[in-house]
Amino acid sequence: MLLVIASAQSLKVSYRTERQSEDGLYKIDIRVPRFPEEQPLGALANQEVAVIVNQFKRNFQEAVEDNRKRNFRTTEPFFLQIRPTISIARGDLISLYLEIFLWTGGAHPNTY
Repeated sequence: MLLVIASAQSLKVSYRTERQSEDGLYKIDIRVPRFPEEQPLGALANQEVAVIVNQFKRNFQEAVEDNRKRNFRTTEPFFLQIRPTISIARGDLISLYLEIFLWTGGAHPNTY
């Protein structure tokens, strides 16, 4: 009987934090994981995370600008928060999800 067990090296994950705000209008608080670019899977994960984060950020900024043009103020500033949870980060497998909290003036915030 032959038993083969393989294990890929864990990837070192760093994080980039972005915070922006304009008093009374909006707050952005984003934490994005960064995987080693020299690892093909790490580079792909970075690209995919960037696509998702940039889409939410772009939509949020459009809502902020629309509010600014209409000179509409809410009791609380619009808010976008993105937080990653990484369950596995190896050279052969990366598993993560992004918790996205978005409030743009409705009755309740949206969480994705």
